[in-house]
Amino acid sequence: MSVARDITHTEWSRDLPLDALLVEHGSPLWVIHEGRLRENLRGFVAVTGDPARVFFPVKSNPTPALLAWLARAGAGADCASRHEVRLALLAGVPHARILYTSPAPDRALVLDLLRQGARVVLDHADDVRWLEERAGEEPGPWSGRLMLRVHPSLSASYAHAADYQDLTAHAGEVSKFGLTPDVLLAVARATSLRIDGLHLHVGTQMDNLAPFTAARGLLEGLGRELRALGHPVRLLDMGGGLGLPFASGRSFPGVDAYARAVLDGRDGDFDLAVEPGHALVGDAVALLTRVLRVKRSGTRRIAICDAGTDLLAKVTLLRWPHRVLRGREELCEPGDDVLAGPLCFGGDNLLTGVDLSAVQEGDVLCVRDAGAYCAALANRFNGRHAPATVWIPEDGPPRRVQAREDPGLDPQLQTALWRDAPDTEPHDETERCLPLSSRYLHALARDDAYDFTRIEAIGPRALRLHVQTRAEVPFVASPFALRIAGDAAIVLVLRMLGASEKRVPVWARRIVMDCAETLPAGVPVVCTVRASAISAGEGSSQRAWVHFDLGEGRCTGRMEVAVEAAGSA
Repeated sequence: MSVARDITHTEWSRDLPLDALLVEHGSPLWVIHEGRLRENLRGFVAVTGDPARVFFPVKSNPTPALLAWLARAGAGADCASRHEVRLALLAGVPHARILYTSPAPDRALVLDLLRQGARVVLDHADDVRWLEERAGEEPGPWSGRLMLRVHPSLSASYAHAADYQDLTAHAGEVSKFGLTPDVLLAVARATSLRIDGLHLHVGTQMDNLAPFTAARGLLEGLGRELRALGHPVRLLDMGGGLGLPFASGRSFPGVDAYARAVLDGRDGDFDLAVEPGHALVGDAVALLTRVLRVKRSGTRRIAICDAGTDLLAKVTLLRWPHRVLRGREELCEPGDDVLAGPLCFGGDNLLTGVDLSAVQEGDVLCVRDAGAYCAALANRFNGRHAPATVWIPEDGPPRRVQAREDPGLDPQLQTALWRDAPDTEPHDETERCLPLSSRYLHALARDDAYDFTRIEAIGPRALRLHVQTRAEVPFVASPFALRIAGDAAIVLVLRMLGASEKRVPVWARRIVMDCAETLPAGVPVVCTVRASAISAGEGSSQRAWVHFDLGEGRCTGRMEVAVEAAGSA
């Protein structure tokens, strides 16, 4: 084994202007470090030889900015649901770099992904038989690749014991994932489908390289047996699992050591793929939080910060502590004190048995190595909502890539069907309500008009449109603002599709708009629109999410734009 990854390996957060970031973007705050992310990806590309065979598990961190960066870097996406596939596509990951695997696969999604050229992993004989039956009904061969998941009887073989390991070891005798080697070979003999690859995952947070080398050897042996049966097996997916040292005094194999172990003695007649989560993004993300209150319970200090189990469920519920820094110093001295979150239950504790004598109200704390399975497991207990996310680029100042979640868009409010109870018999309210209706909306709004006087491209998926408005009232009303933003979004999406004019139906399926203040009419205004990548939607349509800003923050929002395929209307 070579150089290990220890807690001094990545200390980029020590040099951040933590307080200034919280003043500008609010607390708590996710922070993503691009340089750390790039170095980690480079290490795994050394294993696979191609970033397209580094399949990032979307479930570990579904942050769109992170997915989009990985897409631009050429990486793939490991998806376990229709939603994760959609996120990957919108982030710019093409179908050819998507791998779908689930212990309970969505069969309609399986077919769609195979038609679109993605990789699909099946882990049950019934699913293989079902797919073989459907293959005969398809109009032609699909362009995707079929893989089978192996359930090996390998020991997870952790070097150090931890409470969570019963939940993270996937290669033991009992597992809901995969086919045992003997069953897999029987399935391969019985099917007429072409099997192009094999998949295996030994476990999460591995601190020992031996299971990885054993897994590679097992996959190579099975691959050769499947080739003898006529299956053109080429790709061997090693899964993820390489861990991080979350606590002081722990040392884990680094990515370079992992690469040497996996590549040493490998059969070069196969391509390798990996699915790193913790080891790719874990130490590239930190969570900043501010101390709200310091109180005493007997002789014990309890410091309460504004981040808890709502953002760090892995830490509190799985007893998986992360390092917490105050300034440049780690809170690790033993003591009787507790660092707690703000939620109303007793287990909402980030650190216990530490000395917090130096911690004061208002201090900024940094929870390190929070890139995997933290934001992904976030919840809204006690009415909490997701914080903003800031990107630390390799060059240039930090920039916000995700806004704080709007409490007004809470799912409880968005999905509620407000009704009086009990229902009453309807009765005519015409005379009472007519005087309350808006004369502007009823009649005058029909004369509202606008022109795009200049359009500037400010990025591959972004436009700045200069708008001149005319209205019967001295302000741009919300419906008028929506017309302008909607038209701007249509222009952007059609431009992204390479259209020179609008020849197909385009419409907004979902719209959210926030008008913080009125916008004067009759004067020039700027509308900025920025879009996700375009992905396939239901039926023949294509979809993109567009964020709009009209009047420099006075009217903002987002909409999902659908474009009907040419000739299908």
